[in-house]
Amino acid sequence: CLVGSEMCIRDSDKNKIVFKVQIGSYKNQLPVEVLTKFMTIKGVEQTEIENELTRYTTGTFKTYDEAQAYKTTITEEKGIKGAFVIALHGDELIPVNQARELLGE
Repeated sequence: CLVGSEMCIRDSDKNKIVFKVQIGSYKNQLPVEVLTKFMTIKGVEQTEIENELTRYTTGTFKTYDEAQAYKTTITEEKGIKGAFVIALHGDELIPVNQARELLGE
């Protein structure tokens, strides 16, 4: 592993990489119309991130393609237009392309 800006992930740590669909990030309370939409989605998770923001995600997938398919479902069926796929190593957000590369996708 090289020391630098990129996170060092060993082969043994690859099983900690997951993909999720981020459906929003908000400061303070959710707007009512957003909360109403989020309530129609199973398994919405909240994570406190920097600057008093809360990240809202759903789903946990081992492959990017599964997460991407679920994102399409969320945007088309639930009307969450800004949804996108993120990658996590444990609790740490990592670039999706780096995660896919590490997993050989």
